[in-house]
Amino acid sequence: MKFHKNAKWIMVLLAIFGMLEAGILDRADSDFSVQRVSRNQVVDFPVSGHIKAAYRYRDALGTNYIIYTYKKGRIHGMEHRDKMYLYHFVVNGKGPILKRRIYDTIQCGEDESIGLGIFDGALTVTDRDHDGIGEITFLYGINCLNDMTAMDMKLMLLENGRKYAIRGAVPSSFEGKVYGAKYAHRKVDSSFYSAPRSLLNYAKRRWNRFGIYSADNL
Repeated sequence: MKFHKNAKWIMVLLAIFGMLEAGILDRADSDFSVQRVSRNQVVDFPVSGHIKAAYRYRDALGTNYIIYTYKKGRIHGMEHRDKMYLYHFVVNGKGPILKRRIYDTIQCGEDESIGLGIFDGALTVTDRDHDGIGEITFLYGINCLNDMTAMDMKLMLLENGRKYAIRGAVPSSFEGKVYGAKYAHRKVDSSFYSAPRSLLNYAKRRWNRFGIYSADNL
């Protein structure tokens, strides 16, 4: 099937946003041994939505679980309203303890595709401040995909229940042309300035890695 240019672009974005079941974990940039676990292993955890991926690792807190879920919905039978969640649990013998939940939602028109989700290869577990506690970092997009333009992007870094964030938008490239460059921006949340500098340095590097989307190789 030959796609219209915009349809082709939307398919690329859906893949980038993890909507085509791409793998979200970047093992090479993680400092811990992170294992993917089946849905059956986390079925009793108190989460909302359909479980898209779940991971387990050990650090100074104990056994940690990362659970990424998604919920599709409609408003008045016409507009789409989807939700995504990422949960961080620690299990210490008393059942799962929720350390942090990240939630986001978007509402798009009937003729628009939803781009909401963690990017392919955008999840890492690191220890950049060398305290033995894992830092969960992930980037995700949140857009109504109806044209080639700048993409809204958010980065979240979680450590022992604390949340640090960078929010903004990044340009897109398609067939040698760059779209939305004038709308590109990045805002670092003030929470980062009370954290070790190594965390912000790492977060900025990850942001820059996902700083432009290319559809040239589809």
